[in-house]
Amino acid sequence: MGKKDDVNKLLGNLKSSAERANAPAIYTREIDLSYYKENHAWPGRNYIYIGNSFNIKKKIQSPNSRDSRKRAACIAMMLEKGKGNRRCLSVGEALQHEGFKECLSRFEYDWLARESQETLLGPAYNDKGELLPLSFTVWRQMPAPVQQNNTKERTPDAEANSRQGKKAAKAGRT
Repeated sequence: MGKKDDVNKLLGNLKSSAERANAPAIYTREIDLSYYKENHAWPGRNYIYIGNSFNIKKKIQSPNSRDSRKRAACIAMMLEKGKGNRRCLSVGEALQHEGFKECLSRFEYDWLARESQETLLGPAYNDKGELLPLSFTVWRQMPAPVQQNNTKERTPDAEANSRQGKKAAKAGRT
């Protein structure tokens, strides 16, 4: 069985285990990335969808408040900088924009400051495919797979020890 088959089997087992445990639907459903792909906001297979930001301050959640308009404008301006990169911008670049930093909640800022500089921020969409102007999506770069080197490199010392070992083994047999 190949590695891909092993992974698919493992994922199937995990999903069936979650279903048997009566897990809430949010943990067993698959995430639909089609809205991101349709809007050219999907950074590609090398990134994992982490989730959308959310600011719980009541003055931000009020749709016509000054704070909500400011937050939406700051997020839009930040995302405009990533126009050439699938409308995504790295966390490192995003946090350099003072307006964007100011519109973040304390939790959001702390979270993004701890993320890798390669983590991307992009536009957020809800389950209906509607743009969420007060939110942004976080995409974490997947770690590169570790390449195992199956060819054993032999150093001159190892080669000499191997020859001596063979001679000693041969001498011991006779």
